[in-house]
Amino acid sequence: MSIISYCKTTYVFLVIKMYSLVIGSLGEDQSTATVEKISVSNSYFFNTTNGARIKTWQGDKGYVRSISYENIALSNVTNPIIIDQYYCLKESGCPAQENAVHISDVKYNNFWGTSSKDYAVTLNCSKTVACTDIHLTNINITTVASSVENTEAACINAYGEADGYLNTDMSCLHYSEIIKD
Repeated sequence: MSIISYCKTTYVFLVIKMYSLVIGSLGEDQSTATVEKISVSNSYFFNTTNGARIKTWQGDKGYVRSISYENIALSNVTNPIIIDQYYCLKESGCPAQENAVHISDVKYNNFWGTSSKDYAVTLNCSKTVACTDIHLTNINITTVASSVENTEAACINAYGEADGYLNTDMSCLHYSEIIKD
């Protein structure tokens, strides 16, 4: 299931096998994208590539804001929590761009289950337009990939806070004052 541009106030409750719930692809060909007030809750992702995913192309404009994922169960999900602002389908890669969709006010609350990789959280935000006001609370994702005790996170230019029970090392998230649009 994909949520694309100009979407506002949507509630999703579902069980997903083999696919994922994606907000995106947003802003292809340097367009303007706006998505806000999306709530996904009480959902189960089983053997999917992605769980809670937001993806945008480089060079685009607009915003993704007021997004909430709550009470999400995972089983063998490759990318349980992922923001990707460098989405690109070209094998040679896409050139770096100055503009980006501003992603803000995203809440991940009560995630539990398993990841197929050691990394449970990837917040790959634009180097020029940071992701702001990102909140992770009660993230209990273990890995089936190895015997490590806790899963890991990878972040680029992501600001927010993580609290509650966390078995994922969120030290890559920049803790800062909340920045609003």
